[in-house]
Amino acid sequence: MTAKDLSLADQVALRMDNWKPEQGCPAWIESADRQCGKPNKEGYLCMRHHTVAVRRYEDHLLRERTKRELREAWREKSLPLWRAELAKVDAEIERRDQPVVRDRAAVGGVVHRSIRKKQAALMSDTNVRRMAALWAKHEELTKLIGADA
Repeated sequence: MTAKDLSLADQVALRMDNWKPEQGCPAWIESADRQCGKPNKEGYLCMRHHTVAVRRYEDHLLRERTKRELREAWREKSLPLWRAELAKVDAEIERRDQPVVRDRAAVGGVVHRSIRKKQAALMSDTNVRRMAALWAKHEELTKLIGADA
C-alpha cells in the first residue's frame, strides 16, 4: 500500500487511523450509514470506490491547480502596485526618520527654536506611532513581494 492509495482512501473513507485490511473497503456509504466492507481490489478500496476516489482526487487536483493559477495571476497583477506602495512607504520612513544630530554645536546649549521644535517633533507620540505603522506596512509589503523585491 502506497501513500497514493492512502490519499485515495481518504477521499471516500471517514477514518483510516484504526482500519485493518480484514475489515475490507473502508469507504463510507452515506445512504446505508455504514462502511462498504467489500474485499480490497485496488490498494485499500474495492473497485467501485477506487473509481469514485480517483474521480474525486482528479477533481481535487483540478480545483487546486485552478486556485494556484488564480493566485499567481492575482500576484502578478498586484506586484507592481505593491512595489509602488513600498517605494512610498520607504520615502515616508526616510522623511520622518531624521538622523540624530551628534553635533553639540547644533543641539547643545542654547539652540534656535526651530531646531528645538524639530527635535521635539521627531520624538512625539504621533510620529512614533506613525513610524511603527510605516514599519509594519514595510514588513507586510516586503513579505508579499518576497524574492521578487
